[in-house]
Amino acid sequence: DLNPMQQDYVNTIHGSARALLVIINDILDFSKIEAGKLAVEHIPFALSVQLNDIQKLMQPQATAKAITFDVIREDKIPDQLLGDSGRLRQVLINLIGNAIKFTQNGGVSLRICQVSAQDKAWISFCVEDTGVGIPEDKQAQIFEAFSQEDNSITRRFGGTGLGLAISRKLVEFMGGELTVSSRLGVGSAFCFQLPLTVADAEIKGTAASNTIQLPVKSLNLLLVEDNLVNQKVAVAMLKKMGHQIKVADNGQIALDLLSEEVFDLILMDMQMPVLDGVAATRQAREWGVKTPILAMTANAMPEDKELCRQVGMNGFISKPVKMEELNREIQQLMTTKE
Repeated sequence: DLNPMQQDYVNTIHGSARALLVIINDILDFSKIEAGKLAVEHIPFALSVQLNDIQKLMQPQATAKAITFDVIREDKIPDQLLGDSGRLRQVLINLIGNAIKFTQNGGVSLRICQVSAQDKAWISFCVEDTGVGIPEDKQAQIFEAFSQEDNSITRRFGGTGLGLAISRKLVEFMGGELTVSSRLGVGSAFCFQLPLTVADAEIKGTAASNTIQLPVKSLNLLLVEDNLVNQKVAVAMLKKMGHQIKVADNGQIALDLLSEEVFDLILMDMQMPVLDGVAATRQAREWGVKTPILAMTANAMPEDKELCRQVGMNGFISKPVKMEELNREIQQLMTTKE
């Protein structure tokens, strides 16, 4: 139990850590784009699930500022689509977050409509606000990396000036173009159109929830991780989910434990001393170990995921790990196993 002052300190630490994480992720994404390492996926997703998730995530920010936030979707838009739902979500959250940040009165809306329905469903996404607006001579500048409308924007509202540059590049990678129309003191509209393929079959899924659905049974897990801080955080998360955990400081220790004990699931880091996660997984599979292995690593490039798959890992989650995502991955792997 924390007293009010301690709780305030913890909230400040948590908010600062999340802000720092946003900056780091932006820089990493920008670096991937500059290096030509950014990969765009083409996988099934349900548009309604994505929109519900975004609504739940962004509504509290708007409510805290006493402004409205509405998601307006045209009825005829197909729900089951093929595309990069993760990157689409990233762009929309970035644009909506900016709109809420720069709006003091009125509200923000996300409008989705279908522009064309030929070989692909061209769908338009438009984030509109009643915020401060952008002078016409500054509208091209805001899409440049590390750039804001002016220096006072950074001091007043914060930010790195990377969000819009990354969003424009992501939209271009997905086959669209991000544009802006704005009037100073009236508001802004950031819009783009994407060519999305209509999926043949219904995609099962529900919108993300802030409530963690704990597994039905406790699992016996092996955590293979050399970093003491990462061990502490992961063990705390897994124990909160109700699991039993043994920790191995490197891949060789993990192999020694696997020769003596059977585990329900292995959480495997990639980079470790003595024996790394890739080599340990390869050896375990050669021994005939069938236990599902989930890569839990800071190596988040597409080639890292492919390498994990090739050596026999069954899933992949990148650090820093969020409890909801970790729980979801564990449940999915255990469901598949059954």
